[in-house]
Amino acid sequence: MSNGPTRIGVDATVVDARPSGARRRFVEVFRRLVEGDAGAEYRFYAARGVRLADFAPFAEGRTIESPFSPGRPLRRAARGIVWWPRRAAEDDLAVLHAHALPAPNLLARTRVVLTIHDVRALALPDLYSAGRRQLQKLALDSMRRHVARVIVPSEFTKHELVSRASVPEERVVVIPNAPSDVEPRDLAAVRAWLALPERFLLVVAHLEPRKNLGVLLESLVALPGETLVIVGEGRERDRLLRAAESLGVVSRVRIVERLDDADLAAVYRLASIFLFPSLYEGFGIPVLEAMAAGTPVIAAATSAIPEVAGEAAMLLPPSDAGAWANAIRALARDDSSRRALVEAGRARAARFSWDRTANEILGLQRELLAS
Repeated sequence: MSNGPTRIGVDATVVDARPSGARRRFVEVFRRLVEGDAGAEYRFYAARGVRLADFAPFAEGRTIESPFSPGRPLRRAARGIVWWPRRAAEDDLAVLHAHALPAPNLLARTRVVLTIHDVRALALPDLYSAGRRQLQKLALDSMRRHVARVIVPSEFTKHELVSRASVPEERVVVIPNAPSDVEPRDLAAVRAWLALPERFLLVVAHLEPRKNLGVLLESLVALPGETLVIVGEGRERDRLLRAAESLGVVSRVRIVERLDDADLAAVYRLASIFLFPSLYEGFGIPVLEAMAAGTPVIAAATSAIPEVAGEAAMLLPPSDAGAWANAIRALARDDSSRRALVEAGRARAARFSWDRTANEILGLQRELLAS
C-alpha cells in the first residue's frame, strides 16, 4: 500500500440517471463519505457512457470509466472476473464497495464490502429469467467465499441471505436506508405543471411485475371517484395501460415516467394516499418518503415492508384488490384515522436518516481497515 491517503473504490456501474432506490442510496451515502472522510481518497467506477457527476456532483474528478455497459449484468459479471482484480491492484485500493453482482474476487489486500438490497430473483423465480437467477446464485456464492462484509438494508434481507444461501450471519450487517431530505418544489406550480387533480392516489415504483401494480388498477374499478398517479418507468408501462383500458379505468390512470427529487417531493405532499402493493422488497424507500411528506400510507404486508413501516401504515395482503379498495375508501372517509396515520408516519420516518446510514458504513469501513 502507498503512504498517501487510503484509497477507497466504489463500484458505481449499476447506477445511472434513472431514479431508483440503489441510485438514491449511492448518492446519499457517498456524498457524505466524500465530504466527511478526510483521510480517504474515493474513486468511483462508472458504467461506460454514464456521467456520474450529472446526478452525483461529488464524483466530479473522481470517476474512472469502466468497460462495462449499463444494463448488461451477465456480460459485466464475466468481464469483471479479470478487470476488477487488475484495476484494484493498479489503483491500490484498500476497500472496494461493490454493488454489482457477483462481488469480485480481489487480492487479499483489498477488502470487499458488498451492498445487496434483496434476493428477488430467487424469491420470485417466475418473474425473472434463468440468467438473472443464475447471476444471483453466483452472487450468493461470492458472499460466502471472498466478501469481507455484506451490507443489507433490513433484517428481512439478512434473514434471506442467511437462510437461502448460508451466508455466515456474522458477516452480514444491517444498515437501513432513509427518506430523502430534499425540499419540495412549489406545490401549486407542480400541481399545475403535471395537471394533477385536487385528490389523487399515488404510487412510486419501477414498472415491473414485482411491484404488483395490477392490483391497484383492479381496486380502482370499485373506486369511481379516484385517480391513480404512477411515478415510474419500466418495461411494464404499455401492459399496465392496456390492463387499465380493459378494466375501463384508463382515463383515471396517469403514468409520470421521471421526476427530479424536488418535483417528486412535491408530488408526495400533494397526494391524498400513498399506495405500495409490492410483492417483494428488501426495504422500500418510497414508504418512508411518503410518511416524511405527511401522506398516509397503505402498503403490502410482505417482505421488508412491515419492518420499515412499523405500525405507521395500513398493511394489506398484496393481491386482494377488494381489500385495497375497501381500505382506500375507508381512509378517504375517516379524517381521524388519516390524521393518526400521518402523525405516526412522520414519527416513523424521523427514525431513519442518511447521516446515520453513512456514519455506520464509515464505521464499518474503518473497522475493516484497522483489522
